[in-house]
Amino acid sequence: MSQIQLALALDGARPSLPSAGTAAATTAELVHHVREAEVGLLDLVTLDAPEDRAPDEAGSGLGGGVGAVLAAVRLAAATRTVGLLPTVHAGRTEPWTIARAVHELHTTAPGRAGVLLRVPVPADEQGWVQAVRRSWPAGSRLPVVALPGRGGRDHRALPADAADLGFVTPRTTVDAQQLVAAARSAGAPRHLLGDLVVVIDDSSARARQRWERSTGEAPSTAPEGARVFAGTPGQLADLALGWRAAGLAGLRLHPVDPARDVRGVTRGLVPELQRRRAFRRSYRGADLRDRLGEPAAAAAAA
Repeated sequence: MSQIQLALALDGARPSLPSAGTAAATTAELVHHVREAEVGLLDLVTLDAPEDRAPDEAGSGLGGGVGAVLAAVRLAAATRTVGLLPTVHAGRTEPWTIARAVHELHTTAPGRAGVLLRVPVPADEQGWVQAVRRSWPAGSRLPVVALPGRGGRDHRALPADAADLGFVTPRTTVDAQQLVAAARSAGAPRHLLGDLVVVIDDSSARARQRWERSTGEAPSTAPEGARVFAGTPGQLADLALGWRAAGLAGLRLHPVDPARDVRGVTRGLVPELQRRRAFRRSYRGADLRDRLGEPAAAAAAA
């Protein structure tokens, strides 16, 4: 079995701690969490952020609707290797604006930049991915483009195959097998990661208690219908290996309490997978496409 790919989903709009109410505190926490993801050798981080954030905050002159990209540009300066995929809502932003913003991220973090496109109409996903790629500067290496899936277990739950990376929401290993089978027959991105909400602790009882105390609300990054896991790193490793054996490339993890659960991933799950020889012990370069095994495609000249 090939090694598992791990992604972390973070919300740049909300501080992890109730006491951290300022934008500066939120940014500091994000930097801490993304650095921790890099310590844990994770493949990539997806980042959500308010879409109405003023673009002039970063002095970029970019159009609106790319708040998460601008936040990722700031995070890039604090990291060296982990991939950064900010979320952009298609339809609120033109393809050329998205490409220009992500190219700024690519300039700051060469080889690590990408984008998670949220397209309101599933039938339009293919066109949006292609439009962003056409808008990419000629001769420059294309970014990784990801798409979210939808609820369900058949082909209708799958993101368009134009993307490099897709996310799906299985609740069981059988669900994962059905989604992989649908992907093989109907087409889907080569790399599918299962979305999973996580509460990680030293005992499953404590993890369940923490979930119950959280009022049972999943993080805003998590898609509707995503499974909630509350347990130990060893139990999470068992689930991850089961989904990997079913054909998924890995997991995208949505921490309920990033202040605790990000470390549960990097200091708990990762060492457990390493002991089982299912996860890397070091990065081999910073290029995200290489890490995912994607072709090193470049944008064509107009």
